Amino acid sequence: FKADEALREKAQNRLATWRAEYAQGLFESGILSWMTKQPIVTVVADAILVHGGVSKPLVDYMERVIKNSPPGVTIADAIQQLVNEPFQKFFETELGKVDSANAIEERMKGGHVIELIMDLIQHRGYFDRKKGCQEVEHVIHSVSNERSAVNRIVVGHTPHDYAFEACNGKLLASDSSLSRSFRAHGNLYCPLSKERMEYKHGMSCGRKQNEQCEGSISKMTRASKDDAWPSSVTVMRFDQVGLDADSDAKVDTHSDGNTNSEL
Repeated sequence: FKADEALREKAQNRLATWRAEYAQGLFESGILSWMTKQPIVTVVADAILVHGGVSKPLVDYMERVIKNSPPGVTIADAIQQLVNEPFQKFFETELGKVDSANAIEERMKGGHVIELIMDLIQHRGYFDRKKGCQEVEHVIHSVSNERSAVNRIVVGHTPHDYAFEACNGKLLASDSSLSRSFRAHGNLYCPLSKERMEYKHGMSCGRKQNEQCEGSISKMTRASKDDAWPSSVTVMRFDQVGLDADSDAKVDTHSDGNTNSEL
């Protein structure tokens, strides 16, 4: 809206209202309370789970931290103490003081908590075609230790049409654009279906969104806790199997992100 200041201001005000109402909905539903009790980054099975990614600079920072720590402290310990614990403690203290999501004005204090959190939830470096897999290898090697063997990293944040594995199975990109609106319009804020037809043909919001959900989910299983985790995951595509969790249909994904279906 560069050419229309009044329209730009109106759009900004509406967006601010939407964000406030969205945050309030998370607050009143209890979802926000649940989310703040979860770690920003953790290790589950043999995988690092994080929204954006654990960057090489962040790992290098944690390595410098543990050099000045007692013997036996790992990078995973440092991340837990410098990121997860301050994040959870802040909301445990502040959330109970307010009656709305937008009433928390105090910011986290101490160290570089905000910077570290933003790096973990916004990082997209793993998808750099030239050096992304090198970063994945570096992070896995640095975080893995005798207490917790890490073989892969699972991330969201960077959307693709379907979940896929890359870096020889060491990276699982799990954001498969499940939102029908996002698939049709990306990050544009478009009107509801009844109003969409009023837009001129060819405009971004004029594209019709599909009625059926698309995207995919991934799963990894093993026969017993004594078995090693498999080197690759099974990817289930919604447009092939619907929402039937008991279906035998599956999709094998390869490191280039292409898919071959098996029904």
